[in-house]
Amino acid sequence: MGVLLGVAVELLVLLALGMAGKLPPLLTILADTAQKVTWSTLVCAALAAAQTLVRVQALGMAAAGLLGAPIALLLARSVHKAVNAALDAAPAAAQTATPWVLAGLKGVEYALLGLLLIRLAKRARGLGAHAAAGAGLGLAFFGVLTWLMPLDGVQPQLLRAINEVLHPMGCALVIYFGAQFGSKLGARAGGIADDN
Repeated sequence: MGVLLGVAVELLVLLALGMAGKLPPLLTILADTAQKVTWSTLVCAALAAAQTLVRVQALGMAAAGLLGAPIALLLARSVHKAVNAALDAAPAAAQTATPWVLAGLKGVEYALLGLLLIRLAKRARGLGAHAAAGAGLGLAFFGVLTWLMPLDGVQPQLLRAINEVLHPMGCALVIYFGAQFGSKLGARAGGIADDN
């Protein structure tokens, strides 16, 4: 599901760029999609694994976000560079902050997301609460990034907002649906065992 999240976010970014008449070249689109899919898959997988495997779930989810997000970010950037190089595409524009600063911010953001998701799961909150938690946290960190690394123009800010709000919201939904699927699968397996 993290793959679908990455593709969906990239499609929304492309829609915004298309509406502005500024679609990038196909090779850039491919590299950006590879980066978003890598990021979404790795960061959501880290949180999902922690939720499933760790006994002390709150600390496990926080640790998974704190460590998983920076690793996912740096790997996604590496994939982006590798795809650009393999396709002989132009490198992406340099960002104002170092990747390490951004990785640290992402670590804090996804540690908080992990804590929020465990809290929601323990209180049996539904789909809307998960979406709101992810979107709210994403919006807060969008504000932090905008303050620390301002971008010129409305379009770059819109693209950042799409990425920064939809990724944590989508990841929260991936975790929610994964937990729902896992509990239904567990209940079904328990029912089969009882029948035997």
